[in-house]
Amino acid sequence: LGFLNRVNSVRVESGAFVCFDHPDFKGQQYVLEHGEYPEFQRWNAHNDHMGSCRPIRMHGEHYRLELFEGDNFTGQCVELCDDCPFLNARGLTKNCLNSIKVYGDGA
Repeated sequence: LGFLNRVNSVRVESGAFVCFDHPDFKGQQYVLEHGEYPEFQRWNAHNDHMGSCRPIRMHGEHYRLELFEGDNFTGQCVELCDDCPFLNARGLTKNCLNSIKVYGDGA
């Protein structure tokens, strides 16, 4: 796979993000605002696929994502501070993320 395509939970610490079920910011999109999303149905998705994410720019422009391979924010973690159309390019080797923390100053 050229990207990670499964996410089981997301926590947005601050800001708002638009995520897509395909890489290169394509496909079904989901807006994730501050809060916890323990399963994909909570962000109104039809499946657990997530191929790319980017912040929704508001008054601030700084953001950070922590991507975890394990449940409950455990396992290998990769930090992103810019747009990333292909997550494998950032060092994650598996095709599944189990949790994400999202931080941003735009909320």
